[in-house]
Amino acid sequence: MQKINAPKNPLGFKIGIHYAWIIIVIAAIIHMAGGSIRQAFGVLIVPLEQGLGWSPATITLGYSIASITGALLAPFTGMATDRFGAKPVIAIGGVFFFLGAIITGMVSQVWHIWISYGLCLGVAQACFNVPILTAASYWFRKRLGFGIGLLQASHGLGPAVMAITVGTLLATVEWRTAFWSIGIIGGTIMLVLIFLFRSKPSDIGLRPYGAPRTNRYKTFHT
Repeated sequence: MQKINAPKNPLGFKIGIHYAWIIIVIAAIIHMAGGSIRQAFGVLIVPLEQGLGWSPATITLGYSIASITGALLAPFTGMATDRFGAKPVIAIGGVFFFLGAIITGMVSQVWHIWISYGLCLGVAQACFNVPILTAASYWFRKRLGFGIGLLQASHGLGPAVMAITVGTLLATVEWRTAFWSIGIIGGTIMLVLIFLFRSKPSDIGLRPYGAPRTNRYKTFHT
């Protein structure tokens, strides 16, 4: 029988909702930020083309590499999630997100963008998608569909928000500075969110949302 630890609130203060919904909010922000910079790739083509003289075809190859990398690594991030839990895998994704954004702001050759944008952000995407959905399934026994729907909504809204954000940055600062800003600010936000993230409710002594109450389960949200 799995041992359930005493409830430990990562937020440090009493909340009026089940922590499963905090997990959904955290996951949605990570999902939105982590994947959106890759999906908002279109706004980057012109500044890279004008700034470095590369053709759109060679630039967009970076997006293709990111998509292929994310697809190929998805089964492996799934296996890593099963073995180690979602949180460490997501943390690795956060590192690759930071590296991808920072290195993209330093590129001088077209193959640099294939590595920074293609490989680094592709790995980050793979480390976010599967673990986040897996963690959501652990946290809910009812209303899982609604929780997943919120995650998918963030995945859909993310590219639009990021396109506006990146476009605004590109209109006000040099494109390299824009990427460094995304990497530093986004990486810092992810670091805080990953600290608050938990792979399973049992990690903080909770039962999943909607699970039957038993003497083994406690809660700190009521």
